[in-house]
Amino acid sequence: MDSRKILIISLVGVIILISVLVIIYKLYLKLRAKYGEENALILGRIDTSLYTVIPSAEMIKPRDGFNYTFFISFKVKNFYHNYGYWRHIFHVGTDVDPSQTLEYPFEGEGIDNWDAVTADFPNQNPGLWLHPTKNSLRLVITTEQFEEVLIQNMPTLKLYSKHLTQLN
Repeated sequence: MDSRKILIISLVGVIILISVLVIIYKLYLKLRAKYGEENALILGRIDTSLYTVIPSAEMIKPRDGFNYTFFISFKVKNFYHNYGYWRHIFHVGTDVDPSQTLEYPFEGEGIDNWDAVTADFPNQNPGLWLHPTKNSLRLVITTEQFEEVLIQNMPTLKLYSKHLTQLN
């Protein structure tokens, strides 16, 4: 083949490739507009050493009022920070007094002071707490009573993601 034919074939290939990429990008934008960010609250990185409140007006209410899905990704950089205390990650519900220090000590098996947590935060839908001494998360969902799920053996020092769906 002469160099002119190779050049023409190359240009046609590049034009087709660019056209396909443009179509894929437009499809992505269309799907993102339909299912994307307006149907999700995306927070980005949050410095957990700072007190942070997300106004409830920003929270997207479930369409049926009850069922929802949430996805959380986080990395525990220092598992031993506040070791021996329930470590609050987040919750939706009962307001937190910014002047209140969240200290719920773990005194051993059978005396975990979780009742003190639920007394101070009776409405958690959902709530997520890091266990005081174990490599576990406690997911709390308030219904007529507290329903809890224990997520065990999560990795430390690397990104951890969890997807949970609440269906009533």
